[in-house]
Amino acid sequence: MLDLRIQQHFIDSADLHYQVAEGLAKPVDAAVQAVLACVTGGGKVLTGGLGPSAAQAQYLASLLVGGFERERPGLAAVALTSDTLTATSWPDALARQVRALGHT
Repeated sequence: MLDLRIQQHFIDSADLHYQVAEGLAKPVDAAVQAVLACVTGGGKVLTGGLGPSAAQAQYLASLLVGGFERERPGLAAVALTSDTLTATSWPDALARQVRALGHT
């Protein structure tokens, strides 16, 4: 009985991916182009999030620095949530880090 429920979750997930693929392809491409322009122009990618999103931000930064799918030079990326002391010091901690570490 549980296996049918699990299968349905996979089917629902695949269906959702199919439904959003056309609508999200262009925005995702634009985001990739923006990241490429940033790092090839000497900038760095700053990632951040709260709660579970903080872990995803760290993972993305590690993939940019360490490589993804193939060996390549690392890309400049920093997960702002890695510095737990700074990230929990004030309500607008991520914004303050962006202002301090990013180019404005």
